[in-house]
Amino acid sequence: GRSKMEELLIRDAIQSLLNHYAQAFDDRSFDMTLGTLFTNECLVDLPPGVHRGITGLDQFHVAVMAPFERTQHVFTNYIIGLNGDKATFRANTLVSHLITCKDNPEVGELFFVGGVLTGSAVVLSDRWRISTVTLVPIWRKGEGPGPDMKVG
Repeated sequence: GRSKMEELLIRDAIQSLLNHYAQAFDDRSFDMTLGTLFTNECLVDLPPGVHRGITGLDQFHVAVMAPFERTQHVFTNYIIGLNGDKATFRANTLVSHLITCKDNPEVGELFFVGGVLTGSAVVLSDRWRISTVTLVPIWRKGEGPGPDMKVG
């Protein structure tokens, strides 16, 4: 079995993966970041659609974020389960979206979504990577692109 210290380091590594994923949404650094966070065979299930595999994963995320001028993704309350070279995770999410009006960029509508992020991670050559991730909205406030917006 692992030592307590090893377990803490693994939990920290997985939280770091998810924190970098949140940051990628907000600074739109998908092309630079996602390849370091996900496995090649990953499955990503977001409210607008599902994408399989690392190929095209950045373009999928760009399309998902296209309606929003600015966003802030907060992931918290991490629960991580470890089983050998695999892990499961759950986190609460709070995402603030700013949607600008095309006619008047000074005017922005706020759209908030609270949800739950679940998934799994695996260790590949001593580095943890996300293998599956699913984001399920629990509540929404404001006018967003709507649940019928589909990507992927």
